[in-house]
Amino acid sequence: VTSLIKAAEIALVDARNNPRLFSIYSEEIAGTDLYSLDIETELDKAVDNDELSLYFQPQINLSTGQIYGAEALIRWRHPDKGFIRPDIFIPIAEHSGQIHKLTWWTLNTALRLIKEWPGSHSHLKVAINISAKVLKDLSFVDSVRSALKFWNVSSNRLTLEITESALMEDLTTSFITLEELKAMGFGISIDDFGTGYSSMAYFKNIPAIELKIDQSFVFYMMENPMDKHIVTTIIGLAHGFNLNVVAEGIENERTFDTLKQLGCDIAQGFHIARPMPQTEFVNWVNQYNET
Repeated sequence: VTSLIKAAEIALVDARNNPRLFSIYSEEIAGTDLYSLDIETELDKAVDNDELSLYFQPQINLSTGQIYGAEALIRWRHPDKGFIRPDIFIPIAEHSGQIHKLTWWTLNTALRLIKEWPGSHSHLKVAINISAKVLKDLSFVDSVRSALKFWNVSSNRLTLEITESALMEDLTTSFITLEELKAMGFGISIDDFGTGYSSMAYFKNIPAIELKIDQSFVFYMMENPMDKHIVTTIIGLAHGFNLNVVAEGIENERTFDTLKQLGCDIAQGFHIARPMPQTEFVNWVNQYNET
């Protein structure tokens, strides 16, 4: 009976990842989906067992050289498996519905940590990734409003990032929710821009303050003329709509300097700093400001 239940659970996980929305158990799917099932089960415990943490990756204003803010990135240290990469557990959370719980944890943790920052850091923005599934949740806006009130943090400290492709999944609902969040004072950022299929007709109405160029273009822009042309075009397009541009995935000084010359507004990447836990980030900011 135990084996039968396990097989049914594996088939259920596979069905969630299958466009046909059904699956028949086989040894072929068992290997991959057993791992997914294990991650899904363990992820539920991770929040309660304090296995999750937020890391911050600094963002620099290219015009002034000052720290603009940071992106908050969730990290999971499993007691047995060690660090589990976000690109493994986030998609599983999306399919299982656990992304709502993860987003709520991320938002509240970010607000709590922001409260702990010294006064000299009070101008720094924090970017948080928001899933399209969460945007469709009709209670999300009210939940966010309650969290802000509980932690007594101004909404203008936060930028909510949603990917271009996720935005296109349900434009009507996404637009309504994003308009409400923008009216509350949140910054809205379109992440991974350039990889989706948004048309200009939709794009001009997106209630955003910035575009974030997908790092796949930034990585190779110094070697690939087409990638550099795409980056240049996105910067010009965004500025034409009075939007700031964030480039992530900057790994060397040459790319950093070129983006500055092209008029990019905000820089993020390993060349500046890797994502780091709260205490290390606060110290990094202090040291950066002293130089």
